[in-house]
Amino acid sequence: MLLCVLHAAFGQLPNYGWNGQNQLPSSSPAGVVTGETGISPINNIHSLSSSHWCVCVCVCVCVCVCVCVCVCVCTDCNSDQASCSCCLMQRKMQRMEQLFNSTVSEISKQLASSKTNINSVKTSRSVFSVALNNASALTCVGPNANDAPIIYKYTFYNTGGYSTQTGIFTAPLSGVYSLAVSIYSVTSADKSQASCASLLVNGNVVSSLSDRNGLDVEDSSTSVLAITLKAGDQVSVSLLSGCNICDSFNHFNTFTGFLLYAV
Repeated sequence: MLLCVLHAAFGQLPNYGWNGQNQLPSSSPAGVVTGETGISPINNIHSLSSSHWCVCVCVCVCVCVCVCVCVCVCTDCNSDQASCSCCLMQRKMQRMEQLFNSTVSEISKQLASSKTNINSVKTSRSVFSVALNNASALTCVGPNANDAPIIYKYTFYNTGGYSTQTGIFTAPLSGVYSLAVSIYSVTSADKSQASCASLLVNGNVVSSLSDRNGLDVEDSSTSVLAITLKAGDQVSVSLLSGCNICDSFNHFNTFTGFLLYAV
């Protein structure tokens, strides 16, 4: 039965018969073809153009229960064949593929951007942490008649911004930095002493540290701050006149700084 129906359907296709293509006589009226099935009107064909068409045939057989089988034949499933289910499915798959490709492309762009940001963070790292010395015995510096730069000789960590020759940290990038200074001194009870220093940015005082001996023989002070620095700004610590500091492998006197974020 299915073959008969297909035979009947194909007999209605333009220039196509059960045995192959037919030639349309020049005298045949438009919309009528000749073939094995004779002359028939084209009424089962949905087409967008003479070269694109789609035919669907359904056959139902009922024996106790009914079973229906539908067959679609299309010349071009890329055309806008709204009546052809296989064409609709293929167009949906094409749209899904386009959506998938665009999503993958967007994810690739975001991944590349993330890698760029990570590399930027890595290259913008700026950290240093130093101590006055690493001597086995307590060693003191000062007091001096004039203010003098403190040169920290022992390095815990330094990405290159701090100089152990000058005691100056040069900011490699503009941004907000965390800076911390700790000072310590000790002397005998019968001597007058003071532990005092200044944190300088480009020679200007931004924080002062001071502790003058009272009831004990040890003096110490600490300053921690967040400050905005421009690239090239110089940060240092100055030992004030009349003051002294003492250090050893215990690292009582330290100078630390790191970039919080670039601006």
